Amino acid sequence: MQPSLDPERMVDLSGRWLRARRAAALKVTGELAEAQDELGLVARAVAANEQDAMRQVFSHSHALGNSYRRFFKTVPALQQWPDFLAALATPCLAGRWSTIPACDGALRLTRGGCAWGVDARLCDWWREAADGLVLGVSGVLRHTRHRSRGHGDGDCQDVLFEDVDGAPRYGDIPPQLQPSLQAIHSQVRLWDSAARLEWLGLSEGVLLYRLTRVNQDAGLALNQMVEQQLGRRIPNVKIQELAPRAVFSANGE
Repeated sequence: MQPSLDPERMVDLSGRWLRARRAAALKVTGELAEAQDELGLVARAVAANEQDAMRQVFSHSHALGNSYRRFFKTVPALQQWPDFLAALATPCLAGRWSTIPACDGALRLTRGGCAWGVDARLCDWWREAADGLVLGVSGVLRHTRHRSRGHGDGDCQDVLFEDVDGAPRYGDIPPQLQPSLQAIHSQVRLWDSAARLEWLGLSEGVLLYRLTRVNQDAGLALNQMVEQQLGRRIPNVKIQELAPRAVFSANGE
């Protein structure tokens, strides 16, 4: 059943989400008083413990969204999400939405940025808060950010997607990086023909990759080679390896 976007319900959810975000920040800072502006409170939380702040705001937002879905027993249809998120009156979830070619179950939001975007950690706070709420309310959708002003991009771009292994999860890799990445891929194949190197995407200035090694004894040296080559060929791009998938033998062991 698809819910109507009842204005009173959305105002109530917006207020509850604000309180959930405040509770997440206060849990990190250990403060008691809540009568303060959210920007200042969040800035202190991410300065005190950035990792814990991101975990807390995701968890609190997810719990709220899950409670909302269970109480109303409704989930917004994909085409309702732009209006649903805009109704929450947050600084970075309203703008120009579009579908993503050849990707069912995904939407892209592009906007110019917001006043919060002066600090990458504040951008990350909103990214984690949005992901938690979207997953909680929908039960299946995820939110990710491909570009943000806080991380040095010229604009901001968010994506809602359903397939966690699908293309929309990561941002596009610029064509000018492809020759360098192909050269590194070829070197990996020469070093270990059984290894698998995947260039996943470029999100908020970070090149994400996955290196799956069958020969674990040579894994550390191979990883070092990849990162050295990346640092030499594309020195201005940050890199991050994501956990490789498990490699199984033919007999399933």
